[in-house]
Amino acid sequence: MRKLVAAVIFVACTKDPSPDGDAQADATPGELPGDATPADRASADATLDEAPTDTAAPDAGVPDGEARDAGDGAAEDLARDARADTVDIAPGDASLDAAAPDGARDAALDGSPDAGGDGAAADALPAPPFDPPPSRVPVLTFQHDVQRTGANRRERALTPAALRAGRLFRDRAFVTDLDGDLYGQPLYVPDLEVAGARHDVLVVGTQRNSLYALDARTGATLWRRALAPAVPLERMPCGNIGPTTGLVSTPVIDLASSTLYAVAYNSIDGGYTRRFTLHVLDLRTGAHRPGRDAVLLPPTTNGSTWEPGSLGQRGAITLVNGRVYIPFGGLFNDCSIYHGWVVGVDAERTLDQRAYATPGIGAGIWSVGGVASDGTGSLYVTTGNARVPGSFGSTLLRLEATATGPVFRGRSRDYYTPSNHAYMDVSDSDFGAISPIVLPTHPGSRTPRMLFQGSKHGQGYLVDRDDLGGVGVVRMGIDEAVFSDGLYAAGLYGAPAAWSDGAAVYVFAPGRGARARGCTGVGGVTALRLTLRDGVSQFQVAWCTGSVSNPSAPAVSSDGDRGAVLWLTGVSPPELRAYDVSTGAEVYVSRGVDALESVRQWTPPVVTDGRVYVTQHRAVALYRLR
Repeated sequence: MRKLVAAVIFVACTKDPSPDGDAQADATPGELPGDATPADRASADATLDEAPTDTAAPDAGVPDGEARDAGDGAAEDLARDARADTVDIAPGDASLDAAAPDGARDAALDGSPDAGGDGAAADALPAPPFDPPPSRVPVLTFQHDVQRTGANRRERALTPAALRAGRLFRDRAFVTDLDGDLYGQPLYVPDLEVAGARHDVLVVGTQRNSLYALDARTGATLWRRALAPAVPLERMPCGNIGPTTGLVSTPVIDLASSTLYAVAYNSIDGGYTRRFTLHVLDLRTGAHRPGRDAVLLPPTTNGSTWEPGSLGQRGAITLVNGRVYIPFGGLFNDCSIYHGWVVGVDAERTLDQRAYATPGIGAGIWSVGGVASDGTGSLYVTTGNARVPGSFGSTLLRLEATATGPVFRGRSRDYYTPSNHAYMDVSDSDFGAISPIVLPTHPGSRTPRMLFQGSKHGQGYLVDRDDLGGVGVVRMGIDEAVFSDGLYAAGLYGAPAAWSDGAAVYVFAPGRGARARGCTGVGGVTALRLTLRDGVSQFQVAWCTGSVSNPSAPAVSSDGDRGAVLWLTGVSPPELRAYDVSTGAEVYVSRGVDALESVRQWTPPVVTDGRVYVTQHRAVALYRLR
């Protein structure tokens, strides 16, 4: 039986003029010359983020969802090309690695109290607070886990009390030297052996297609791997990430095999022929795993043919059941024909590529969180606006992560399309701007296993992940989603976060514009607490942050069920903020000597081992306790 509750539309759609909205991605798109080869199919080119369209909306057509094998001779040739085009740079190369920190820098990283004053004054000070040893928590994927909760439940040092005491500060001895802009979230591995020494390691990728392993305490380069050349923006028909587009999405790490997987947009002829390559590297050295780099060339599926020139790979990739899942969508300004794709690549035999593609035209999968999973074989993605009926635009999809790749069964339990999907498509107020999240179990609910999803028209939705519900039907104000309500006047963007103390379940939803339910200010994060009404899950506003311009995806840290802190950044002014989850009180904001020079929109802070890493336009900043 479908679970029904009232759905309240808070505000009318506000069209966002720039789905990416990034101040650093403001280059004017150039015209695309004729393709160098027929395989390039320039008529299908587009830019790297979803963008508005004013065309007809889709009906709820059901594709067959089956995919065929990709291991043909053409793919093998392309894979060999990808390996040949890669520039190998060994660890310890003096021209690339940052100099080792000197003694003063080491001292600054030890966490000693500031020197100063005479001995008597120092003796009179209270003893510094005791900090528990770091928990050594790796961050191997976007938002900490495949569910995309953004929650680190093993953080013992960064407590609300420590933040209220003013102990968090920006460590300006931490300096990174990178060759291009950052978009993906950094990944973190503690106590990794690199070049014969143990390091805490931070992994980042740039728009010049360079992957870096950085010392997570100092910022020094441990190794750098230069991949095939990135694609010049001027060679694309439209776009807003430039001057080149390269490693945009967040990679994923398989810690058991010490393997890093990353997807790069590249070209070997100056951008006339464009392709996506999955790179497979040894995390300890940056060396390519022999024979495993592969150009992506999945088979035609649902009548959709692979057109790399028209696709963008913004969403984070994930590793589930031995396959790397890679989402694709349309690019900024919707300048050509494209489809939403999820390509599943065998992690060992990377020429084994299977895929699901949306039928019709449009319905790209482009939000930063990419593919979420329940960890047991279900994948969840959200599509943007579609151009023709039957394209599954503005839809939350469940795919099965099978041994042969992603499969869409096409049953009503496998997708949720809001009842107003036609309006969402034509007004570009679709689901595509924010990623789905698998929520912690809601005790006592008729639907304890749920997803949270938002939309550009400001609505938040709870959806039963065991039965997504098909096309919603509104009857006397009642919708077939478990629950929905209005949250923002100008939409939800990026990725949410979630946390539970074992009893209460919280969802932290970032958005823009005026907010509902008594929250003041414009933009920020709304903390929602799940409640029950006659056994049906709902959400209520617990508290709101102050105004935050274009907030990032939030992150949460806690010591188990206690001491939870919500972390987020804002773009203008660029700031790191922290809030006590139990009260909503702001306990830290980075101003003065702790100020940031810039913040990358939508990229969440990385919170682990008593440290907070913030992604800037071309650098990473470190915050830690005194």
